[in-house]
Amino acid sequence: MNTNHSEDAAEPVATAILFECPQCGKSLEIDARGAGYLIVCPDCHNEIQVPAWNAGHDAETPSDDERHRVEIEEMLGQLQAKIARLEQQQRTDNQCIKRIGDELALIQAALDRITEVVETRSPSN
Repeated sequence: MNTNHSEDAAEPVATAILFECPQCGKSLEIDARGAGYLIVCPDCHNEIQVPAWNAGHDAETPSDDERHRVEIEEMLGQLQAKIARLEQQQRTDNQCIKRIGDELALIQAALDRITEVVETRSPSN
């Protein structure tokens, strides 16, 4: 009976799809029946499609090559999410730099006017 219990305990793990949100890198797990569904990431609220479940590997231990491929895909997803965040930050920074430049131009124009007033004032003596 203990043998049957340990086999039953391993079964739910084999029917789960493990994947990461491509936007924020959050690790997600969903039942294999959810393959292809659109879900919302609980962290970043990005809508993502659940990847397909590979039923051919449910009872096998993944090979080193397969584990390496999965690790690389996970890292790629995380890097793509980081790139997206950095690109958004760069856009925000560029907008801020433009606003600062516009403000500096206004300040320079005001300084030029003040300099002109000072240079053209008549001596009070």
